[in-house]
Parts: sequence; structure tokens; C-alpha cells
Amino acid sequence: MLHNLSSRTGSHVLIKLSIIVRKVIESEKGKLMFKLSLLVLLGIGFAVTSPLTSPRQIPQTISCVPELTTRKLAEKTSLPEYPEEAEPGISKGVVFAAAIFDTEGKLSKIKFYETPSPQASEAVKKALEKWKLRKIFDGGGQPVMTRTGIRFHFIFEDGKGQVEAATDEEQVEFGGEWGKRVCHSSFDK
Repeated sequence: MLHNLSSRTGSHVLIKLSIIVRKVIESEKGKLMFKLSLLVLLGIGFAVTSPLTSPRQIPQTISCVPELTTRKLAEKTSLPEYPEEAEPGISKGVVFAAAIFDTEGKLSKIKFYETPSPQASEAVKKALEKWKLRKIFDGGGQPVMTRTGIRFHFIFEDGKGQVEAATDEEQVEFGGEWGKRVCHSSFDK
């Protein structure tokens, strides 16, 4: 019974409210206010969905740079740790990888071309995840992603493993097949 009374009261209020709204809209001032309200709502809707106020999807430019340049752009670096192995010395060799750093200078993608072991690849990936490159910009002032080749030497001597960065001469090498593989290959495979 109480529920019936409250629903009747609620519907009674809605009926009175709709009568008042109709009377306001029927008056000249009410008609102008209604039209103005519609225009304001349409304007707000347009402003929210306008390409001028929506975030633009800017195509990301990727600059392919030599390893030496990448190392000079690095604000923060880390050498990989020589992995602990069940069979000592199995990770001895060179890791060649291509890497993409995002516009914030953090590792985005990595592709390994040569590696002595999966453990060495994982050690390089973990080290590069700690790197931070300075931002670089295109001619229009937009930040650019950095694509580079990078290599580390995994050395095992006298029962100890250590990792060294590529020599300066190696870091300058960039042309030929190595440059083509780094700059033109897909990271999707």
C-alpha cells in the first residue's frame, strides 16, 4: 500500500513537471531558451568530437642510427650480466641485435640476429630495458623513435664470464648487410 502511494505520488509529480515544461516551451521566451539549450548541447558535442580538440594520431617516425650514435644518445646504460650456466662457457660469443627505442627513449622492441645462447639474449634484453636514450626530434619538432643495431661480446676466460660492449671500430660499422638488416627488417617475425 505504501509502495502504491509513493509510485502514484512520483507519477503525479512527473505529470505536473511535464505540464510545466510544455508551458515553458510554448511561450516565446521558452522556445528561445529551448533552442539555445539545443545549440549549446550540439556545440559541446562538436567540441568534444572535433579533430581539433581530439588527440591526433601522429604517425611515429623511426630514425635508424649507428650503434655509436645510440650509445652517445644514451643517458643511462647497463651492460648485460654474463648468465649463470649449467655448462660453463656455452654463452661465449657475440650477440647481434636490432632494437627500437620509443619516443621516451625506452626499449620498445628487440630482434636478435645472432646469439650464442637464449640466456645471452635474455641478458641483453634485460640490460637494454634499463637503458634510457635522450629524445631526438624530426624537422617538425616531433619526437622520433630510434632504431639501431647493437652488439655485446660474451667472453669466457679462466673459468669466468664477462660481457663487453662492442669496440669503437665495430660501433662505427653500419653499412652493408648489417645496416640493411637493422634498418629494413620487420620486427614482427
